[in-house]
Amino acid sequence: MKKYRDSQRNLYPHSEIKVELLRIYLEKYFLVLGHSTQIKKIYVYDLFCGPGIYENEKQGSPLVILNEILKVLEKGICSEAKFECFFNDTDSERILILKDYISKSSINKKNIDTSYSCKDYEIVIDEVIRKNNSLGDREKSFVFIDPFQYKNIRLKDIESLLNTKKTEILLFLPTQFMFRFESNGTPQSLKSFIEDLVPYDEWPISITGIDFIYSLKEHFKWKLEMISILILL
Repeated sequence: MKKYRDSQRNLYPHSEIKVELLRIYLEKYFLVLGHSTQIKKIYVYDLFCGPGIYENEKQGSPLVILNEILKVLEKGICSEAKFECFFNDTDSERILILKDYISKSSINKKNIDTSYSCKDYEIVIDEVIRKNNSLGDREKSFVFIDPFQYKNIRLKDIESLLNTKKTEILLFLPTQFMFRFESNGTPQSLKSFIEDLVPYDEWPISITGIDFIYSLKEHFKWKLEMISILILL
């Protein structure tokens, strides 16, 4: 069995905050969708899902997603829609823990389908994009991206997901981690990430982490126009 750092075995406070923000976002998102009887299928993707349940008994993003779906179904919201949840993690042990926990839970199988994969982000994001490109008129999708590092996240993938106008994305970026690398010899992966937003020689020098976050948010807004991006410090 693999040895994990404590932060990978237990849900730390900063991760709890992200999970709570996910819960609030989904609560509002499903409420909006519930106003339309035309939506027949909702796809929910968690691309860095983790084990779902941690050693300190805190719930991760997959269980929050499923619990929010159950809540709206119990309230009769989105009752005409079928939910399809897709959970991915590069760690097969985490996927096994998640599958086992969900199989023993009281999920309404009539309205919720779950599928799992253990693939690198670069592979799974292409699959999600292809699936999104074939969404029907009565289908919507929600994509949750909470990477451990930033190096695999590319703007072109976010743009591709948004092209259908039927997808919501909640993206968390480890901005302090990124700023630390920017301040100590910028690696090629960060240069590539920045160059997706703006030519690297036009990127402003960040004096503080707050400067970096502001620049990142402003360039994202400029590049993607209407996208709502949530960045956690």
